[in-house]
Amino acid sequence: MRISSFSPAIQEYGMRKALFLLLFLAAASILGAGQNNFRSTRWGMSIKEVSRKETARFIKRINTGNDQQLLYRTSVGDMKARVIYDFNRNKLVMARYVFIIYDIDQGVEQYKTLREVLIKKYGQPEFSRRIVHGEKGGELASLTYLLFPLKIWIKEGLRNGKISLKTSWSKSETLIDLFLENKKDPDLYVLTVRYKSLLWANEQETLKAQKDKSKEEALFKAL
Repeated sequence: MRISSFSPAIQEYGMRKALFLLLFLAAASILGAGQNNFRSTRWGMSIKEVSRKETARFIKRINTGNDQQLLYRTSVGDMKARVIYDFNRNKLVMARYVFIIYDIDQGVEQYKTLREVLIKKYGQPEFSRRIVHGEKGGELASLTYLLFPLKIWIKEGLRNGKISLKTSWSKSETLIDLFLENKKDPDLYVLTVRYKSLLWANEQETLKAQKDKSKEEALFKAL
């Protein structure tokens, strides 16, 4: 009697992963397709323009001073997701896919899967890092955490929120970041694919540098 080398559970998992990969790759083909930066939108679009373009199910709009957000509900394969658009002064500056995951192994696997998808779409990343939070915080450039099986201390770091995983790409108009992080809940992980306007990001860095310089000058004058 011939025994299959793969159990039904393994075969089903492989099929689900392949389906997720194909569906997200199809979604990613929309991201940056033609003249678009994210799905069917471009940086600088107004809230009204984006709301007319987006076909996912609308959840709500959030207003915070000069900043606004549009939240939508969608799914990729059997994974529920949120599509979030961020506006500054009624201009689209950032957008993201957010997946909520309740199992660390699934979170790591989906992170690696999305990383594969984004590499197919955008080429090799600028860097892959694990970010260490807390007193010994910083970004550690390393690919070792992507190896399977993942080291126990890395998984434990993800569980307690002391470590998050990040991969980034930089394109002509857009910065792309892939994150896996824990929201201070052992059973809640957030997997995010974030697209940010490069022009807006550079403007924010310039403003931050100017503010930091002003603080230093004020402190020097007070001495």
